[in-house]
Amino acid sequence: ERWRYLRATYLTVAPRHLGVFRVALGLVLLSDLLRRWVELRIWYTNSGLLPNHTLLWRPPTNRVFSLFFTASSEQEATVGFVLCGLVYLAFLLGYRTRLMQVLMLVARISLNSRLAVLENGGDMVLNLLCLLSLPLPLGARFSLDAVAASERDGRRDAVDWARRPVVSIAVVGLLLQFATIYLLNAASKNCQAWRDGSAVHYALHQDKFVTWAGVWMREHLPASTLRYLTWSVLTTEWLGFLLIITPLFVKAARLTAVCVMPLLHVGFALGLNLGGFSLAMMAFYP
Repeated sequence: ERWRYLRATYLTVAPRHLGVFRVALGLVLLSDLLRRWVELRIWYTNSGLLPNHTLLWRPPTNRVFSLFFTASSEQEATVGFVLCGLVYLAFLLGYRTRLMQVLMLVARISLNSRLAVLENGGDMVLNLLCLLSLPLPLGARFSLDAVAASERDGRRDAVDWARRPVVSIAVVGLLLQFATIYLLNAASKNCQAWRDGSAVHYALHQDKFVTWAGVWMREHLPASTLRYLTWSVLTTEWLGFLLIITPLFVKAARLTAVCVMPLLHVGFALGLNLGGFSLAMMAFYP
């Protein structure tokens, strides 16, 4: 009985949730590709700041892999981006989803490793989402694959298969990974600025990261409000860890997480430019 409860809590997910997750992840991947496309000439060609021969001569890390190391000109890099976009779009629509999950991971690694010197937490979260969801049948619902299966196998059989709960070690992998992200982020916030409530004030004065909304907040919000925001961030991160990992009141806890935690990342995105971190974290919640 205990094992059955643990399996249902930490190893099981509904196919419809995986379908919504696939759509959310596909949109995040396309937005990340568009963000990179804007500066394609600067970062992905030999006329930019990081020529491929320089990186191959002195790679930023050992055993680095990227198909974009073969692209030298803007035209070659553009072809690579178009191919990545087609893979992401096919994944979003759920066309040959299993194959696209593998190609999507190759595309992510290739795009990311070409700019490993600029890698940030958002890139790591997106990579983990692609990797840890690889064993999961993300095309079981809301996909072209599901439509094709219903036509091939008969509607009733296809619907029964698509509604069958998915049991996989990958589910607990995703839960543990995201719970750990919140745990370590909360645990690391142990300096004086977080205790006295001034951390958000100082963060919004980092001109390298602050957005126009963050500039407005630092100039118009009173110090008491910024202190409240600081302590709210810390409390919400501890809460996120507990809500995701708790074995008690699981439905209520996860519903609370789905409603509350994305708001934390919306706040991050409004005030600070953190790359794709906020969107990647929100893609987990479906």
